[in-house]
Amino acid sequence: MNWKKNILVLLAIAAMGFTGMAQAQPFNRYFTAQGAMADVDGYDSGIGGVLTYGVRVPELHKNFAVETEFTMTLFEPDAKVGGTTYEVSYYTLGAYGVYAHPLNEKFHVRGRFGILYEDVEVSSAVSSQSDDGFELSFGFGITAGLGKESRVILEYTVIDSDINHISAGIQFKL
Repeated sequence: MNWKKNILVLLAIAAMGFTGMAQAQPFNRYFTAQGAMADVDGYDSGIGGVLTYGVRVPELHKNFAVETEFTMTLFEPDAKVGGTTYEVSYYTLGAYGVYAHPLNEKFHVRGRFGILYEDVEVSSAVSSQSDDGFELSFGFGITAGLGKESRVILEYTVIDSDINHISAGIQFKL
């Protein structure tokens, strides 16, 4: 097993451990589905999908959570260079620590920092090149309560030095 797979396994085990810590606590788990504008430097914007599973960890701090997240392009960012169209597609799997500070009962501002694995492919009709690896990632955003079980989320996330997301979606308590 190579070192990348070892790190992914460790991230998965850590996420399961935090999930286990929060099982006895009601409403500590949540799921988020978002649409994202995929901003890749030098390319027109694309559209991505973001799925997040989070667990609040009040044992560490009442406003702290951990998240695992899967992101992928749905409509690839593209650019024309010398008559050739290049498209960028990617997916990521990440783990984040999240701090959500309540402004009042309805609104929370949030910041997050973590590590992710990304697999990026740049392709055209005549060639394809791919790259993968681990990156540090961070983001910030705001959530607004819709009711007891759901929130709207708006977020900005830096995937790596060339890829950013501006996303919006719905967060559901599990």
